Amino acid sequence: METGNAVVGFDRQTLNDIISQLFKCLHPTGILKVPPRKVIGTTTTVSISIDEAPSVDLVNSTVVPPCPVIFKIWVPSITVLLSYDQPHKNTTSTLRQGALSLTASATLNADPQGSTLKIETLHGIFTSNTDTADSIDSIINSLVLPVLMDYINKEKPCHVPQLSSIKGLKFDIQRIISQNDQLIVCAASGRTPLSLAIRFCNMPAGAFIGADAALLTMAGNQAISKIKIDKEFNLLNAYNARTHFNFGPISNVSIMDDSSRNVSARLAIEATTKVTQPYSQESQLKGIADLTLYATIKDERLCMRIQRIDNLTLEQQITGVSDWINNLNNMVLKVYNGLYKQVSNFIVGILGDWEFDVFKLQFPVPTRDGLSILIQLEDAQIAVLNTTGEALIIASGTPTVCICT
Repeated sequence: METGNAVVGFDRQTLNDIISQLFKCLHPTGILKVPPRKVIGTTTTVSISIDEAPSVDLVNSTVVPPCPVIFKIWVPSITVLLSYDQPHKNTTSTLRQGALSLTASATLNADPQGSTLKIETLHGIFTSNTDTADSIDSIINSLVLPVLMDYINKEKPCHVPQLSSIKGLKFDIQRIISQNDQLIVCAASGRTPLSLAIRFCNMPAGAFIGADAALLTMAGNQAISKIKIDKEFNLLNAYNARTHFNFGPISNVSIMDDSSRNVSARLAIEATTKVTQPYSQESQLKGIADLTLYATIKDERLCMRIQRIDNLTLEQQITGVSDWINNLNNMVLKVYNGLYKQVSNFIVGILGDWEFDVFKLQFPVPTRDGLSILIQLEDAQIAVLNTTGEALIIASGTPTVCICT
């Protein structure tokens, strides 16, 4: 199987902007509240709600993946309600408001369907807003926070799903890196290792998603393989020739390391032609088209389009020719020379309008409460990034969170 590679990333400020937008969408729904539950070994029931949007501070990766990436989460406002159930007495409650600092990790979570990204809280500290020192904060830190982290990790786990291209190509997340104040996720198709040798210092600001030549090859082959055309040509105003066209595979895909955003590729072409009576011949035309494609954004998709056909070569093979037709060689050549020209012009016309999608400029947000949320790139720009011998087509922009109805 070919290896298709993709890279998705955010810088810290952009990631926090996304978290803030998600908070505004999710907070009114009550998703950010922990249902009341008993604290183990006590008669206390705890209720927790997050009142202000959290923010994230990334910690640079200091170990080789797949070790987890560690990051800090700061929640500026959290409300903790402690309710004490005492036999034969009315329930008494203590309300505590303060800030919460959490340490979390991002790890790869392998399953039969492929790798996903799992976010897990490790430990935290609650600090109340009150100036009065008492034992409530220590109770919250020793008893309540474990309840909160257990709820987040087990009952509301955060799994970032597989990356998908617009044509259904799926990529297992194989690497996550935090470096230069950016969080970068790398993925590859199938079970093969990544071929990217990424230098992370050149990644664009904002949110970005990128593809290497292997991914472009896979997306292009999936699209071109679906083009099967039957065309009837008229030869010498006397005979008809029906030609069946097949295209692909695409090979030798190379991202040009310049400001043009162009990609070079080769495309195999095969055309089987049947000529009607009196010749009743069948021939095959096989050839190669050298293409220059360019990257563009269309309806929130990264697309590759044909810019020009640099070269088109076709070779003719006549099969099943009887002896008497061979005696009419000059006439046959005249007929097929005319067919060759018509077929060539037809192929040029097909390829001139061809384009294929690589991926959507959208990131689905998994929720368990029936909400359909997407993060999509606004004002997206395209650039070519050279990562020490491995070029990437990168689309970057400003992320916007939207709820789909």
